[in-house]
Amino acid sequence: IITGYTESFPKPGDTSGAPDAYLIKTDALGDLDWEMTFGGPGEDRGMFVHQLADGSFRIIATSEANLPNGLYLFTTNDTGTLTDDRFYRGGSATKGTGTPTQDGGYILYSDDTKDIIRIDPMFNEAWRREYGDDIWRINELKQTSDPGFIGAIRGRDFVATLLRIGSDGNTVWARDLYRRDGLGTPYIVEETIAGGYITGGTNAVGRGDASNLVATDSQGGFEWSLLLNSPASYDSTEIFSIIEEKKDSYFITGEHVDVIGPIGSGASRTYKGYMAKVEVKARNSTDPIGFRYE
Repeated sequence: IITGYTESFPKPGDTSGAPDAYLIKTDALGDLDWEMTFGGPGEDRGMFVHQLADGSFRIIATSEANLPNGLYLFTTNDTGTLTDDRFYRGGSATKGTGTPTQDGGYILYSDDTKDIIRIDPMFNEAWRREYGDDIWRINELKQTSDPGFIGAIRGRDFVATLLRIGSDGNTVWARDLYRRDGLGTPYIVEETIAGGYITGGTNAVGRGDASNLVATDSQGGFEWSLLLNSPASYDSTEIFSIIEEKKDSYFITGEHVDVIGPIGSGASRTYKGYMAKVEVKARNSTDPIGFRYE
């Protein structure tokens, strides 16, 4: 099941030309079973989808169909027919998403307005926190085992920040992780087997960007960090996913961009995906000797 947006498959009667939230179901071989579009007259984009226990699907979508902009929860049956839609103020047409919570509700968040919205299992807004200028971008927010929330945040002055929120929506703590020579951006955060957190993203190093891996304890206290694929010239690398195979052993995936020629419109770029395995051999260290990296 795949969600996104399309301009070439409009909803019946929609002549606006704006993108619509798009849902695609394929069989095990990737052949199309069905496709559906959702949303209003403005721009709508599917950002997250999952299947429920009864076989139905739920989509989180950004929307400018209503003013002010916001986020939709669309529910369909197992063949993609829309059965319910809920709109929540706060967001933009392109920036925002969410994830399910352990009780059957959702946590929604917007890059644009910096809103974090807790939705209960009955689709009611349980609480809302508007962070405004305190943060610049929410890259990921997910529920933890306790069950509060942890967020990978690009903070003010482009400092990579780890944000811990309680189940009531109040901030427990915020920890600045790195900036170093330039801009720090954490794209993902995971809870570790040891009960701490690990973030992956990118950090400016010289003229390029290097993948950055940072581990903390349960209170966000620094444990170790590692720069991977340190770039030459204007090359950049980024981390987009982390899987902890066992304690202190991680698989990561990301993107590497080779930049050839003068920076700007005259440069050519080659994009490659990469996967790496990192094993931590010594804690409380920034020394690469403490790591095994393949």
